[in-house]
Amino acid sequence: MDVSRAPTGERQRNAILEAIRQDGDVREKHFLEVKSSFDLNLKEDCAKVAKFILGAANRPVDLAARAFGGYAVMVLGAEKGRVGGVPAGLEILALGQKIGRYFGTSGPQWDLERRPADGPGTEALFILIEPPRQGDPVYVCRKDFTGSNASSTLRDGDVYVRGQGETRKVDSADLDRLFARARQRTVTVPEFEVSLDSPAHLILPSDGVRQRIVENAIEQAREKYVKVQSAPFPNATVAALAISNPMFGGTEWTSERFDKRAEEWEDELTDNWSSILDKLAGAVLPGPRFSVHNTQSQFLEAVRVDIFLENVRGVDHTNVEDLDKNKLIPPVVRSRNPYGMDLFEPIDYSGLRAANSTYPLSWDNELDGLRVIIELPHLRPSTPWVSEDDDLVLLATSESVRAHWRVTALGYNHAFEADLAVQVSEPHDFRSLMRMTTS
Repeated sequence: MDVSRAPTGERQRNAILEAIRQDGDVREKHFLEVKSSFDLNLKEDCAKVAKFILGAANRPVDLAARAFGGYAVMVLGAEKGRVGGVPAGLEILALGQKIGRYFGTSGPQWDLERRPADGPGTEALFILIEPPRQGDPVYVCRKDFTGSNASSTLRDGDVYVRGQGETRKVDSADLDRLFARARQRTVTVPEFEVSLDSPAHLILPSDGVRQRIVENAIEQAREKYVKVQSAPFPNATVAALAISNPMFGGTEWTSERFDKRAEEWEDELTDNWSSILDKLAGAVLPGPRFSVHNTQSQFLEAVRVDIFLENVRGVDHTNVEDLDKNKLIPPVVRSRNPYGMDLFEPIDYSGLRAANSTYPLSWDNELDGLRVIIELPHLRPSTPWVSEDDDLVLLATSESVRAHWRVTALGYNHAFEADLAVQVSEPHDFRSLMRMTTS
């Protein structure tokens, strides 16, 4: 039996059984106890198991580390000369219910393994107790049981420790050591990784394109309304996006009236040009997925992530299928109904969020950049939270973008923060965005 290896795996368990078959309980040490039989229905048998688990978990850390990798093992169903086993099929849940009453849910960590015994329908059981570590609490017995002898008797409030071949009550020196072990508990500091998988998109002003659209739209509208055309108006060019056929036939305008309207329309288009570019970008460019990763072992609650992206602003993400290119740029002359009123344009509610939404991500454009807030009720270890990719689209207002994140969590009086890497895409303009609507 190689005690330098942990008591896990088929070969090691077979070696332990063979050592017990040859030598019996003389093999018992602080890391090993042997019982020839076990009956789940006998309280005394269950009390013996619970006492060994408590005692093994309270062993000195350095002593435990000298054998079996710190583990302790109780073998049930083996003795010198034979491995008679116990009836096969014992469930770990049933065993846990019987022995757990002696140390509760905060007791030592243990597991159950098994190997076939000599006879049919029987198996040897291995109860493995996790190695003790610095910072472990003092494991205390939480229920009385009076056995037929001292080895199976337990008292509520007593503390036991496994010695060389026996499990006994602690003395004052043992308690000093156990309290010192508990005081050495180290609190693992949370660590986070925050990232996003899409760049901030740089959009060029496209003023030259806008001016050509203005000139072409006004020229074609002038031909249509100042002098009535008999031929249908073509709408295959970019300029055709700027005007649409009236619902009812065009009425001839005077030059003065049309020039005034054209000037007003150009001012309106200039004022709204950045909104038009935003709407295009929101429909055709990819949005980012924000990822928040808890890299340590703690289960964290009430986690808030504040991300500020300097020289970035956000626009609503929309579906390109919902983009009506014919309404992207309003006509120079609006269509009117028979009563001379402008036709009603439906309001676009796509950018509004439900007031009672429980989705954890929100964002707002501020003076110098974009603020993204992610509020998570909990964050599991090694299980990143990842946002959807249709929350927003990032638009860079400069070729230089900087970002920073800050995380706070319930129970930690400390803010965790670091810079966030954000790339800036190759520039887009109105024409390239329009091409993407058909790609």
